[in-house]
This record gives sequence, structure tokens and C-alpha cells, in this order.
Amino acid sequence: MTRPQSGFRAASIWRCKLAALQGDADSALHEARTAVGLADATEMYTFRGDAYRDLAEVAARTGRREESGRTAAAALALYGAKENAAVSAQLRARAAAGWDARSDADPTRSVP
Repeated sequence: MTRPQSGFRAASIWRCKLAALQGDADSALHEARTAVGLADATEMYTFRGDAYRDLAEVAARTGRREESGRTAAAALALYGAKENAAVSAQLRARAAAGWDARSDADPTRSVP
């Protein structure tokens, strides 16, 4: 198992969300996809699910609904593999609310 590069992933998530807020869809998606790539190098299902969840949010916020749906489904599958029903329910609620429901401003938190 590869050790997660959580610091790099956290920085990438901050950059992608900031770019999305600034209207730079290409940079936002690049950073979010980079975070997924870092997470996918691990066997940590929740860590990977979080990266896919963040990509789903950025994709939705930049108008890429199909990619958002696919990556949210991937996150749900990873959370399901860990039987993480609470985070799965939170992801479903946030996606249904158009990603506007926030539990915390810190995108590095595991809880969406």
C-alpha cells in the first residue's frame, strides 16, 4: 500500500475550489483530478472517496454535470465499501442541494 500524500491532496483541493470560485474551470478540474490521482494510488477507501467527492463538487460547480454524477457515484461506491453510511448520506444530501450545504469551510475534512 502506498502512503497517502494527504498534504499534497489538501493543497490541491484548496487550489481547485479557489479556482472554481474564481471561474477558472480548467484549473479547478485539473487540481481536483490531480487529487483523485494521488488518492487512487492508495488503498484507503475513505481518502479516495473524499477525493472523488471533491471532484464531483468541482465538476458540478463548473457545469460538468455528467462528470459530477460519475465521480459522485465513484465516491459513494468507495464509501459503501467501507460501510460509511453517514458520509454517503451527507454526499447525497449535498449533491441534491446543488453542493450548497456546507458542514465546514475546510475542504480537507473527511466530512462533506
